[in-house]
Amino acid sequence: MFQIAFILIGANAFRGKWYIVAALGLALILLGLFVAFGPASHALLIAHVILGGIFLINGLVVALGGATARDRSPFRAFLKSGGLALTGALVLLSAFWTPVALAIALGIALLIDGAFRIASTLVILFPGWRFVLLIGVIEILAAPMIALGWPLPYESAVLLATGLMLGLFGWFLMSFGLSFRTLPPEFSILNLPIFAKRGWYSHAPILVGDDDPEDLARPPLTVYVWTPMGVAADPERRLLMDRYLAAVDKDGSYSTGHSALEVKPDLYISHYPSEELAIPENMNKLSSLQALANTIQKGEFHDSYEGDVDWWCAADVQLQFPRYSYRRLLAFWLGYSQDPTYHLTNRNCSVVAAAGLDAALEGVLAGRRPWLRLLGLLLDPDLWGAMLARNRAIAMTWTPGLFHDYARALNRVINGGQKMPWLQRLRWFIYRARLSAKTFERKGKLP
Repeated sequence: MFQIAFILIGANAFRGKWYIVAALGLALILLGLFVAFGPASHALLIAHVILGGIFLINGLVVALGGATARDRSPFRAFLKSGGLALTGALVLLSAFWTPVALAIALGIALLIDGAFRIASTLVILFPGWRFVLLIGVIEILAAPMIALGWPLPYESAVLLATGLMLGLFGWFLMSFGLSFRTLPPEFSILNLPIFAKRGWYSHAPILVGDDDPEDLARPPLTVYVWTPMGVAADPERRLLMDRYLAAVDKDGSYSTGHSALEVKPDLYISHYPSEELAIPENMNKLSSLQALANTIQKGEFHDSYEGDVDWWCAADVQLQFPRYSYRRLLAFWLGYSQDPTYHLTNRNCSVVAAAGLDAALEGVLAGRRPWLRLLGLLLDPDLWGAMLARNRAIAMTWTPGLFHDYARALNRVINGGQKMPWLQRLRWFIYRARLSAKTFERKGKLP
């Protein structure tokens, strides 16, 4: 979440105040040490508040962050978000009773997160996957130890885990702040090491001088998304898969969708494989999924949206960004387009679209009071929604479905269109959950 906020505000606002970001990280590291090794009575209360707050906030974000999504089942979302929120509430209440509930909740969270990391890593063997897989294995092994209070007592295990979490996040912020200190003025914030893990920003802009005033008069940046469900003919519904991975039509053909960016009349970013990807016959086999996810082949760049429409079909999602940096987007594209290689998980259509969008939006929310702007962004529910999409993409890869969620959330953050306050989102979510529950009662099955 901090990464997205820093991108939107821009590096110039924080380059001269790098020590504030670093000091905040150092404070979190010290708080982590206090929680892990300080007096148990005070530290345990802090652990309850932090972990309970994380569960509770995540539950609310899952519910309210997607409250306006028309294609999402509110009943299923209610089950997921309600479970997280209930866990958070129990953890907060257990501060007055016993650390056992906190340890069990933490163990369950580690088990679920570790399982997700292992599953996504084994399918998509991206650069650095071994380290992520190791983290998942450690979480799986630590989960029962924390939940059962062995070999460390419940209190010690919870405090150590909470302190480690605070310390790691503090280390991230301190490293971020120190990186600002050495970032040259002409370098984009996307050149910082924190963005270099997957190599998606290896063509981040390096620019001298200010943007051309004539670029302000250019047409809006348009995001095109062909969602899997939107382009498949009479698709079969498959929970989550048809939204974020691929939809299957009535003939058994797979559609993964597509993503593209355009600034009329002469800039169009659309990356395709030169030949159609060969979908394995048995998509349930791990080896088949790995082979598909790690396909590397020659790619090609299409020249215009009209050409894509003639060749395939019209995009079912279009979003416009009037505020953006044409020069940054062009610089990114000139670097990326030197290599047409297509890699399904690291150089696909949605990867270049998401990276290009980040490059174009850098600094669009810069102003005189960057710290107040940062605080406002951190309280914006749409930024939380963008964070969820981005985190899922980092764990796997960018897909048209994830890019759609990400771009739509950023569009609301920047343009303010169709925004819903937290309270209004809560009311709308409860209304849809009740409506879905009534449908469930009538049909006797999940909607």
